[in-house]
Amino acid sequence: MVGGEEDLGLAPNLLEQLSEAARRRLSLARKREGKARLKGVTEEDFDEGPERDAFLVIKSYRNELFNTKLAPWGAMQYFFAAGDDGGLTFDLACRVLNARKDVVRLRIQYEFFLRWWVSPVEFPFVATEVPEDIDSECAYVAGLLGRDLAYAAWCQPGITADALTQAVGSSQEVVRKALERLDDKMLLCCQGDNNWYLTGRNPFLLRKRLAEKQGVSLNTLGGSIYWSRLF
Repeated sequence: MVGGEEDLGLAPNLLEQLSEAARRRLSLARKREGKARLKGVTEEDFDEGPERDAFLVIKSYRNELFNTKLAPWGAMQYFFAAGDDGGLTFDLACRVLNARKDVVRLRIQYEFFLRWWVSPVEFPFVATEVPEDIDSECAYVAGLLGRDLAYAAWCQPGITADALTQAVGSSQEVVRKALERLDDKMLLCCQGDNNWYLTGRNPFLLRKRLAEKQGVSLNTLGGSIYWSRLF
């Protein structure tokens, strides 16, 4: 649980910003959600104050991000933009909630994979770096090219192999082999024939490959593999 202002290390003006942002985002979210409220964890699971405010802000941006009727760039920038202007950022909200920001960002990327959402362009802002652990794994599997491919997919979920090749400035054959290695480890994963995502972990593909190995359909495979337990 989050302690007092002194424990959080937040200046009073940032606490004020957090509270005001939560009020604005909650008001906006209620108008957009109507009766279609998401089940699961709600603001009532948090004590009033900074922790609940941080949750409300993140939840509102999450809802905006996955509302297909809205342009996602504002919410995308909230979660993935690099830099810290000292204001109410996603990093700050995660610090208040004692949440792992890199894991949350990777979970969003995995959700893009599941929904087969394809970004039409590279993020129109400077994005954060790939989470350090995943970046290191990609480098171990496919060298510096693996790191470059990971960042390109991180900045444009659903990017094609041709676009990846152009982004990293390498040959198609070299990129193809690197993608095969990264896909084998389920770091970069392909949805459909040619849309690539940096999921970091992929329980869906893990279950699919397990089903294929056992010669059964995915629907009849017993048990569950939860994304969060892979970290």
